[in-house]
Amino acid sequence: MTVSLEGLDQYAVGIAAALAFLQLAAAYVAFRLGRLVGYKRLWIGAATGLLLLACYSALETWQLLHVPTLAQREGLEMIVALIGTAALALGLAAMEGPLRRTQAQQAQMREHQARLNLLIDQLPGQVWTTDAEGRMTFIRGRGLQKMGMSPQELEGRSIFDIFAPAGLAEAARTSHEAAIGGETVPFVMRYGQHSWEGALAPVLDDAGCPVGVVGVSIDVTAREEAAAAAAANEERLNAILDNAPALVFIKDTEDRILHFNRRCEELFGVSREHAVGQRITDLVPGDFNDAFVENDRKVLEQGVPMTFVETAERDGVTMSFLSIKFPLRRSDGTIYGICGIATDISERIEMEQELRRNQALLDEAQQMARLGNWEWDVVSGRRYWSPELYRLLGYEPDSGPPPTFESYTEHVPEEDRATLMQKASRAHLHGRPYSVEHRMRRADGRMLWVLAKGRLERDADGTPLRMYGFIQDITESKSAAEEIAALNTRLEDRVRQRTMQLEDALKQLGSFTYAVSHDLRQPLRAIAGRLSLLREDEAERLSPQAREHVERVQQAALRMDALIADLLSLSRVSYGALRREPLDVSDMARDVVAELTATEPERKVEWHIEDGMRAVADRGLVRIVLQNLIGNAFKFTRRCDVAHIAVCREKVDGETAFVVRDDGVGFDEAHAAHLFEPFQRLHESTEFEGTGVGLATVARIVGRHGGWIRASGTPGKGATLRFTLPDSADSVPALDIPSA
Repeated sequence: MTVSLEGLDQYAVGIAAALAFLQLAAAYVAFRLGRLVGYKRLWIGAATGLLLLACYSALETWQLLHVPTLAQREGLEMIVALIGTAALALGLAAMEGPLRRTQAQQAQMREHQARLNLLIDQLPGQVWTTDAEGRMTFIRGRGLQKMGMSPQELEGRSIFDIFAPAGLAEAARTSHEAAIGGETVPFVMRYGQHSWEGALAPVLDDAGCPVGVVGVSIDVTAREEAAAAAAANEERLNAILDNAPALVFIKDTEDRILHFNRRCEELFGVSREHAVGQRITDLVPGDFNDAFVENDRKVLEQGVPMTFVETAERDGVTMSFLSIKFPLRRSDGTIYGICGIATDISERIEMEQELRRNQALLDEAQQMARLGNWEWDVVSGRRYWSPELYRLLGYEPDSGPPPTFESYTEHVPEEDRATLMQKASRAHLHGRPYSVEHRMRRADGRMLWVLAKGRLERDADGTPLRMYGFIQDITESKSAAEEIAALNTRLEDRVRQRTMQLEDALKQLGSFTYAVSHDLRQPLRAIAGRLSLLREDEAERLSPQAREHVERVQQAALRMDALIADLLSLSRVSYGALRREPLDVSDMARDVVAELTATEPERKVEWHIEDGMRAVADRGLVRIVLQNLIGNAFKFTRRCDVAHIAVCREKVDGETAFVVRDDGVGFDEAHAAHLFEPFQRLHESTEFEGTGVGLATVARIVGRHGGWIRASGTPGKGATLRFTLPDSADSVPALDIPSA
């Protein structure tokens, strides 16, 4: 294949023209880079060399187009070669100095970069740059270790991909776009086990246009944990302060409240939020806050803790507080506030006042009783005598001898001293209380009789703790006791005389009773017997009126005999000896009921007798009581179609009483006080038989046993009689009168 010269020339011309154009473009780029980067002379030299090369290429092109012969071209090529060589030499000459300086600057830059990297590597976070698309172009910092990453695996990657596993891709994109938009974007994020805080800022070129983003972040995990710990500590402190019984407050030097615990809220009636920032004078009435402010001023002026007793009013009640106030200082020692801790001591002050009142009353009582107390603290050795003990010894409380046992025994006569010391020593050694009466000589020489008592107090291990006791003036009681002993002696003599007189009277009463029973009842029985014979022997000759008179006289004689019998019975129960023994009252009541039922078997009576009723009393006398009470109930229910009678027990004023209750004719309670008097009847003898002595007999028997009897009733609805008897031999003592 053959190629024409003309075709080659045209091809060479095209190549040369293209090279000239490219060299011109390269010269322009070199010039612009020189302006942008800052190495102007270097890049200007390169641009000049490229420009000359472009000229060389242009001449080559012109040669090919306009020099037709080879010789002419060779001449021109020589010229063009010289121009090219000059251009190259000129470019190299222009570039030699800048290149030499650039190498030094690059070495210096590398050194500065190394120092900067070393500094960045010491930061607790990291510094990075990205381009406009978010690709990581640079990153350094110690924080990468905490994130488990290295610069090599991050540079060149998109930050959106880096933060995607932690769910932060969208947030990273939003922040990056804001920074590219020219904003400085602060951020806080949680990555892994650490918290990070930092900011993004745009990277601008010479024209002020963003070309990338620079970011910096530091690890704030420790700070957040410290803040959380501080918040927890503050919360715990507030909880402690809020639950403390004392008032706790903090104020600045201008009297403005900085802290207020719950107890302060309760006292002043305002919330903490409302109180903080206010002055104490806005919360406390003027009469009280003046003292508060003055005390605070003293603490701030003197700069030392101080203690005060302060008062405040709440709901009209004045309260007292023990306040401890101290200044609060900064690290440089300047005072910025004051803290107060106030404890409510109102109760303590009231107790102290009450204690003083009680002490005054005790002193007065001891003076009235002429009794002084003493105390010896075995552990500390402290000894104490009450004022009255000093006065008993004849001293004023402030001018007497030391309160020791030796000082006291100096006032005891020698004949009494040994006994006192012996008993006191035994109490100290063996812990047994002692009590001894002895004489005591006062300072003025007057002799007193006193009662000395004391005892030892030990701890759980038996170690002596203290001894204490009292001394009481018994001079008057001693004299009174001697007088009483003399009176008792005289009284015993009189009692013996009166007992003998009573025994004589009882004997005479027994003789009188015997006389009545024989001298009165015998004629009555004779009269009743003669009248009975008269009615039998002379019945046909007596007129009806005469027979009626005889019958009336006979009945009167029988009633008189019954009355005498009841009087004799009353006499016996009043003066006979008691023979007390355990009794089953329930069984005795059943026996009485059986006897009564046998006398009138045709009557309908519903009986209720409680089981287990017992007493300690005279069997015969208790039987008389039951015969009278149950017999009256049986008698006064005679008009009932079906009578109801109960014998039981019930509580009366805390005592167990025996009860006999019926639903018979009853009585008017207005006359109840006379029921137990002899010969007192509430019903006519024509209605119900009786002498009026039975209840008087019952009252005498119950009274001799130390009991009581009471009656209640309603006309037409029945009556209830309650009485008590001792239920043991140690119960109320019975009145034993010797029998005649």
